[in-house]
Amino acid sequence: MPATQSEIIFHHLITSAFEQKAVELFLFPGQLPFIRKDGEIKILTDESIITTTFVNEILNFLLDTNQKEEFEKQKQIIFSKELEKGVRAKFNILRQKNLTSILIKLIPDRPISLESLKLPKVVTDLASFDQGLIIISGPKDSGRTTLLSAMVDYINRNFTKYIATLEHPIEYLFISGKSLVEQREIGRDVLNFDDGLKSVRNRPVDVLVVSEVEDLKLIFELLQIAQKGVLVFVILDISSVFNVIKQIIESFEQERQNLIRLLLGENLAGIICTRLVPRLGGGRVLALEILNGSPAAKTIIKEGKIYQINNLLQIAEKELSVSLDRFLADLVRSGEISFEKAIKYCIDENMLRSLLGRV
Repeated sequence: MPATQSEIIFHHLITSAFEQKAVELFLFPGQLPFIRKDGEIKILTDESIITTTFVNEILNFLLDTNQKEEFEKQKQIIFSKELEKGVRAKFNILRQKNLTSILIKLIPDRPISLESLKLPKVVTDLASFDQGLIIISGPKDSGRTTLLSAMVDYINRNFTKYIATLEHPIEYLFISGKSLVEQREIGRDVLNFDDGLKSVRNRPVDVLVVSEVEDLKLIFELLQIAQKGVLVFVILDISSVFNVIKQIIESFEQERQNLIRLLLGENLAGIICTRLVPRLGGGRVLALEILNGSPAAKTIIKEGKIYQINNLLQIAEKELSVSLDRFLADLVRSGEISFEKAIKYCIDENMLRSLLGRV
């Protein structure tokens, strides 16, 4: 069946966004298309204004019968889809101003390799662990999914493991390498996270990957799974290592917080918080704050002295942990980012100035 005019225009917009190395494409009725590139929103001035008719025709192309029923009932739907070979996207379709809008996250056809990111050795060390909880956190559009997929890809290429994922929706597609990779999508392959985790507990899974979770109490279940000898990855929407630990503990009732501290202290492999900082000359560079689950870190967490975490990050050896301020200072010294951008993204401006001798 030949493509409709709307489908041809839609594929043109997707291709154009990919060619411009955009990470998102926005189609809002009554407006020109927008993209997000290098963290900034830009208008595609050479394109036509998006019409309601165009959006509705695209929905007929994108959604199957069940998805159409879900969207009609919920007024929003999130899913991923392969549009053609090598072109994959995550869709967030929603109603706003009584109109339907389409937000599209563009997904590379394969994960970037961990080696090409040229990150501190501690990141590769964490990916090589046999068990424990690894939390990857940071604001939206900060490189979290890119880093997680690179770490999973590293395991897949280098170790003989049974990797299982629970995602909503599946973004990167993995083909089994040395490892066996199973990917389950919430709502399609399994009803919910709870059912997915029950299934994992009953099978010999070595690595569990969980997409971003909103209920921090799910961490309790993930810690219990990690305690049984599984390496568990999860994405959180929290801005710093200190806040990750603080918010996890405080999400539980007072009488359970001691238990959570003990579980977290015993089973934490590491926390990596991400930022994407504008690079001098264009593009963005990944900056990280990394807490390795060292004996010192575990003791601080178990004893409830998390106010000491930032100090530990500042003084730890680079092989164990890395403060965001130190990471940014190194990027300034290497000429990758400006001092002004480092100031904007740092945690402690005085510490950053001290590291760079600009007090």
